[in-house]
Amino acid sequence: MAVSGHFVGSLSADHGDGTTTTIYNSNTNGTADFVQHPNAIKNGFDDGFIISADADTGDAKWMVAHPKSNKDAQTVGVDLDADGNIYGAGYSCTMGEDEFVVCDGFVAKFAADDGSILWEQKF
Repeated sequence: MAVSGHFVGSLSADHGDGTTTTIYNSNTNGTADFVQHPNAIKNGFDDGFIISADADTGDAKWMVAHPKSNKDAQTVGVDLDADGNIYGAGYSCTMGEDEFVVCDGFVAKFAADDGSILWEQKF
C-alpha cells in the first residue's frame, strides 16, 4: 500500500517493530517541529511525502520526504508495480529572490525496499 501527500513541520510513521520514523519539512529549523514561516500552511511552505505501508496492518515500511521546496510541494498520486516499487507524481514550487514562483511537475519511481529514487523526470 502507498500513501502520499504534503506536510509542514514534521510527519511520523509507526513501523511494525515498534520503531517510528520522523521526517522534517525542509523549511523547519533543524529537527525542531517548527516551520520558519508563521503562516506555513496558508502560504504553502510544505513538502511532499510518500509512505510504503503493509496493506494488512497499516504499519509503515518506509517514508520519504519528496519533493522538497522553499515554497510548495506535494506528491499528489502514487501507484504500485508488481515488485512493490512505488510510482509518484506531483509538483514542486520554488520562490526566487524576487518572490517569483516557478513550479515543476515530476514523475518518479521509488524502490520497494527503502524508497530511494530509481529514476525521476521533471516537467
